[in-house]
Amino acid sequence: MNGISAKTDGQSVIARLERLPQSWWHVKTRIVVGTATFFDAFDALSIAVTTEPIRNEAVSASRSGERALKPSSPRRAMMKLCSRARKNS
Repeated sequence: MNGISAKTDGQSVIARLERLPQSWWHVKTRIVVGTATFFDAFDALSIAVTTEPIRNEAVSASRSGERALKPSSPRRAMMKLCSRARKNS
């Protein structure tokens, strides 16, 4: 089997798959996968956005001689950052 006929066979298989009708199962699967992808990306983005200020706060606290934030208290750290942001605005 040479490369040209294999390519043609592959194209015919793809063309036959494209002509298949879509069912509700296909639509539901796309919705579920799309929703899962969105929330996975949103989680990664929210972690990336909140980790940097918490790290910067801990580093600046340790340099100034204050007690650095404990790793077990991210909620307290976020509350502290939010209160400072409110004071600055």
